[in-house]
Amino acid sequence: MFRSRITRQLATAPDPELTALYEDLLAPGPEDASGPSVDSDVVIPMIIRIGGRELRLFSTITTFGTPMDITLDEVAIESYYPADAESAAYFTEPG
Repeated sequence: MFRSRITRQLATAPDPELTALYEDLLAPGPEDASGPSVDSDVVIPMIIRIGGRELRLFSTITTFGTPMDITLDEVAIESYYPADAESAAYFTEPG
């Protein structure tokens, strides 16, 4: 889950700006207790509501280097992909 990944990242490399962002936007609230939970470090499902539409996406994170490689230790690329045809259509619509 996205929240657990950010929590692990903050435990490993504390960052005041990321902590503040997490607390403002991602800290679990009472409504999150009943929602579905996905424990995956490979794929993170997401549902985003934009303009009355519900987009279903999934993200993956690619990291580089090893713990011994300081220059690549914190490099990560997060990629988002549509999880269904309706969400994919949203990104190909003009305007």
